[in-house]
This record gives sequence, structure tokens and C-alpha cells, in this order.
Amino acid sequence: MGKLDGRVAFVTGSGRGIGRGVALAMAEEGARVGVVDIDGDSASETAELIRSTGGEAFAGQGDVAKREDCARGIQGTVEAFGGLDILVNNAAWTPTPGLRLMEFDDETFGRVLETNLWATFFCMQIAHPYFMSRGRGAIINFASGSGTSGNEAQGAYAAAKEGIRGLSRTAAREWGPDGIRVNIVCPFANSPGMIDWANLDPEGHAGAWATAKTMLDACACFWRATTPTTSLRRRCGSMVDLEQYVRHVPSELTRETSTGTPFSTLVPEGHVSRLDDIFHMSGDRGL
Repeated sequence: MGKLDGRVAFVTGSGRGIGRGVALAMAEEGARVGVVDIDGDSASETAELIRSTGGEAFAGQGDVAKREDCARGIQGTVEAFGGLDILVNNAAWTPTPGLRLMEFDDETFGRVLETNLWATFFCMQIAHPYFMSRGRGAIINFASGSGTSGNEAQGAYAAAKEGIRGLSRTAAREWGPDGIRVNIVCPFANSPGMIDWANLDPEGHAGAWATAKTMLDACACFWRATTPTTSLRRRCGSMVDLEQYVRHVPSELTRETSTGTPFSTLVPEGHVSRLDDIFHMSGDRGL
């Protein structure tokens, strides 16, 4: 029996990479999964992979920068499976190689905000009534170390991802009393996008990795002092590690807190949500 038996999940950007991995992992745990990607063929491939192992999936094509596409994907999932319990806002875009602040034009900067921050906001608003009808819900939003550390040549992406963290904290306060949990994951995993970045901009990628490693060391010191165990330990590297974590986040949708993570920020005032900022790194599994 899987941890997500009977649950319905919607995962954006799930045609490849981290999104595909999360969709497959949740399906393995018994969730029925709505898959959406700007590349409709890749979304269909993910859905077929889920079905090939006995799972259930709905596939849709959509640009999450457009509210109507977000609504169509979520509504299609609800119509296919009768409701919604889990929302994973994974879809993202940023120019590669990166641009320094004075190199951005308004259109490119805006596109980054639309596919990251605005898309997350759209999906959260659209999903909310479905969560309320269930009396519970779990949201996993993807932020980034690019925002927490302010990586060079990642200005728009950093702004968008820090916006997602702020949005998530507010949602946790407002929606926590209704049984809707909000979690943040900051991944640094060996996804196709990360590999593309390393190939196109090796210097920028190396700099981000150095910064991320420093952040991980700080987080490790924190959890050693405050948390006796953690599911990730300091094992880092493959997307499989990240997927294993994400599949467990929504498994108990009405828990007051989520524990066993390297770094957690508890939402004040006794609300029902805990926000987990997970700095999950690639490379050097001996860390």
C-alpha cells in the first residue's frame, strides 16, 4: 500500500527532468497524477510511463505562464480523477546561459517571472477551491538557491524564486488553518536542465555549485544541532534523492508539522503549516 493511495496530484513541468521524476515517484506511491508540460508529447510520454507500471495519469499540454492553461490542466485532472489533493509547482524557465542584470530586456525578464512566480500563483489560486472541498491539501513549490544566495547572471530567476518563497509563506499563514500545507523545495539536482546549464555556461554552473555547497554546510550544522535524524542525511547527487524526498512530503496531508529535514522554518502563530527549505545538491555524494 503506497503512502499516497487514493490521492490525486497535479505536477507542472512534468514532461521531463525533476517534474517527470516527481510524477513517477508519486505514482509509485499510489497517487493518480495529472501531468502537464509546454511540450505535449513529453507530457504524454510521462503519462505512458506511469500507466506502464499500473498507475493512472492524465496528460495535458499547456504553458503555465497562462492562467487559462493552468486552469485547463487542473480541471482536466479533477475531471479524470474526481478531485485534487496535491499540487507540485515545478515548471520553470530561465535563459541559458544566464544574463547579467544590464543585459535583460523587459520581455525576457517578464517571461522568467511569468513561468516561475506567476505560474505558481495561478496554480495555487486555481487549486485552492478543490482543496477546500476536500478539507485538506498539500502544495510543494520549487524555489532555488539562485534566489537565496543571489547568483550572478540569474537576476530574473532569483527574483522569481524568492517571490515564490514569499508567496508560499503567506499561503501557509492564510491557508494553514484550512488544512492546506505549503512546502518549499530548493533543488540542485542532476536534471536535464542542470546538465544543459553546465554545458552552456560551465563557469556560471561552477560558481552556483560552490555557493550551494556553502549553504548546504550551514544547513547541515543547523540540523545537526536541532534535528536528531533526517531522511536525506547529507547524501546528495541524483534526482532520485530529490524524488524520494518529494514523494513523502504530502503523504500525511493533515500533519501539523513536517519533520526530519535539514533546514526548516516554522510558520508562527500556530498555523498548520511548516515550510521546509531543502538545499539539495548535486555531485560529491560523500558530502
